[in-house]
Parts: sequence; structure tokens; C-alpha cells
Amino acid sequence: MWILYLILFAIFIISLALVILWFKNLIGQDTLFISNKIAKISAVVSICSLLLLVISFSFSNKENSNNTTSSEKIEQQQKDDENKVAEKKEKQKEENNTINSDISNLLEDDKKDASNGDSKYQYANYIQKLEYTKDNTKVYVNDNFINLDENTKNQVSDRLQGVIGSGVAMSDENYKPANDQQGYYLNFWYGKRAVGHSKLSDYHQYKWYSME
Repeated sequence: MWILYLILFAIFIISLALVILWFKNLIGQDTLFISNKIAKISAVVSICSLLLLVISFSFSNKENSNNTTSSEKIEQQQKDDENKVAEKKEKQKEENNTINSDISNLLEDDKKDASNGDSKYQYANYIQKLEYTKDNTKVYVNDNFINLDENTKNQVSDRLQGVIGSGVAMSDENYKPANDQQGYYLNFWYGKRAVGHSKLSDYHQYKWYSME
């Protein structure tokens, strides 16, 4: 684009110079002869090149302005998208914290009932804590859980499914009863050691690892 500007500018200067020489010759200040025809052509070329130069420069500025505006819009859209993602993550984090608090309270209540002799809540005594997220819940178990047979571990896990479902129902605005039917994916930990997990085919069925 700048090459075009230079060419037009050069044409304008040359044609304008010819017009000036013609005018000087006309008033007798210059002996170099420039014919009227050449002067007229030079004047037209000078005006046309100047107009083209102005139009081209104006169009270029407008195009650059449009490109800048488009770039700014894209950048703003990217920022808006990033903000939406960050807000969504923050909202999910706050929701998870609330659900975890509700689950913890429910589990503590069941532990109190178990300590009062209600065998229905005995499952709670095998659990240290739970850490819920939407796609995965970590269940930290104690020594007593490790010594249970697989059938009892399954029963304890199903009770945990109910507790998690209750905690989710209390705080998750998108909760549906179908969520409980599908179940919640559980990962079982004994300290830093994984000891079992829900099966992907059915979250209410479990795979237990050997402790040997």
C-alpha cells in the first residue's frame, strides 16, 4: 500500500512541477517552454493523483480502523468467555463447598445416632470424611472398614450414596432424583492408599483392591 502512495505522490509532484513551470513560462520568469496541452494534462494528472492519494489514504485508515475494531471485539469476546468460565468454576467451587458441609453434617449426625446404639447408622463409624465433587467423591475410610468383607463394604457404600444424594439435594439447584438412581462415583482411600472405587458401568457396584 505504501508503494502505491509513493507512486501517486511522485506523479503528483512531477505533474505539479510541470504546471508550475508552465505558469512561470507564461509570466516570463522561466525560459523553459511548456506547451498549453502538456500543462493541461499535467494539471489534470496532478489533481487526479492528489484525489487518488487522499482517497487511498482515507480508505486505508478506515480499513485499519475496522481491523482494530474487529480485533478489539475478538479480544473482548475472549475476555468475556474467560470471565464466564472463571465465574462458572467459582460457582461450582462454592456449591461443592456447601454440599461437602451438608454431607459432613449428615455424616456427623449419623455417627451420633450410631454411638447411641442405633445399628442402622453403624456404617458412619467406618468413615473418616468425604470430599465431594460433581464427577468424583473421595471417601476416606478407617481401619475398621479395611477389615470388613466385600458384602459389608458394599452395604456401607450404598448408605454413603444416600448421604451424598441428600447433601446434593440440599444445595444443588440442578439436582434431580434420577441422580440418586444413577449414583455417585466413589473413590475409597485408606490414608494415601486407594482401596476401591465405583464401577463405571454402575456406580452402585464396587471394585475392591487387595490389601496384601
